[in-house]
Amino acid sequence: ETVGEATWKDSMVALANGGRVVVFGATSGTEVTIDLASLFLHWQSIIGTTMGSREEFQDMLALTEKHQIHPVIDRAFPLAEGVEAMRYLDGASQMGNVVLDIPS
Repeated sequence: ETVGEATWKDSMVALANGGRVVVFGATSGTEVTIDLASLFLHWQSIIGTTMGSREEFQDMLALTEKHQIHPVIDRAFPLAEGVEAMRYLDGASQMGNVVLDIPS
């Protein structure tokens, strides 16, 4: 969960029995409501993370600069096919990033 207030309710509804929500952002706000009964009756959990320390982030950037880390790209679309790219994302079938190729 990276968005926060705007998507929290939907994230909790989608959470399976025994599922876990990992919170690592709150771009739309930090105030949310939690149904505690639903949480414990469905054996669900919520944890927060910063996704690593500043040092780990710097290490990741260094590896990226050396081309030792590569993003997983499912599909690339030319910029002119941006609408089709959004339709593809709506289908939720991608396994990796969907890229819009912007000519230089």
